Amino acid sequence: LNDEEILKRAVSVTENYDRFSELAQDYFVKGKGDLYEVKKQLYLAMVNVNILEGLRFYVSFACTFAFGELKLMEGSAKIVSLVARDEATHLNLSTHVLKNWIKGNDDPDFKKIASECEDEVLDMWRTCVDEEKAWANYLFKDGAIIGLNEELLHHYVEFIANRRLDQLGLEPIYK
Repeated sequence: LNDEEILKRAVSVTENYDRFSELAQDYFVKGKGDLYEVKKQLYLAMVNVNILEGLRFYVSFACTFAFGELKLMEGSAKIVSLVARDEATHLNLSTHVLKNWIKGNDDPDFKKIASECEDEVLDMWRTCVDEEKAWANYLFKDGAIIGLNEELLHHYVEFIANRRLDQLGLEPIYK
């Protein structure tokens, strides 16, 4: 809980949830604010969920799986594979919700919101990729393990980010 490298990543994970909570509390409890802004912040919070479930843990997953492939920490690798499966289920759910919102299937406001927020959403993905790359640098600061290093992980998170963006109908942002 006191690791600076972990704490650096925590801000971008929680800021949209916190803002949504504030706006929803103001609107639904205090009768202040604008419903459209609440929906907009809900959209950004859901994008955050999608990023969290679809990319945020993948450097750590890859490292754990690499240890398992080397016949090290096999029990941990098995447990983390179950966690990864669970994250994939959550990812599918958040992707489905976002795709419906982007198309305006649930509420026409969300189609407009998705369009208005596209640059911000892409920036959120870029921030996550940058933070995951920094995490890879931190994890491999003392050297690589057989078959895995920070450069491979940098390419991996860009690849995963592009796949997730494509699943949402957005243009990939990495080569």
